[in-house]
Amino acid sequence: EEELAPRSLPEPVLARVSRVYPGVEIAYATREFRRSSGPDVVYEVYLRHGPKIREVEFEASGQPHGTEEQVF
Repeated sequence: EEELAPRSLPEPVLARVSRVYPGVEIAYATREFRRSSGPDVVYEVYLRHGPKIREVEFEASGQPHGTEEQVF
C-alpha cells in the first residue's frame, strides 16, 4: 500500500468522487496492490466532509470496489 497525492488518482476515480460526493475534500488516498481475485489495484480514498472522514474504495475505472464505506 502506498500513499498518493489526491491529484495522482486516476481521472475516472476523481470524476466519480466529484459526481457522487460533491463538495467533499479528498483528505488523502492510497493505492493498494492485491494478489487475490478481483482487481490488481484498488484505490482507497478518504473523503472529508466536515468533521467526518469517509473511506471509499474504487477500481482504476472509477467503479466502486465492493459496497463497504467506513465513516470515522
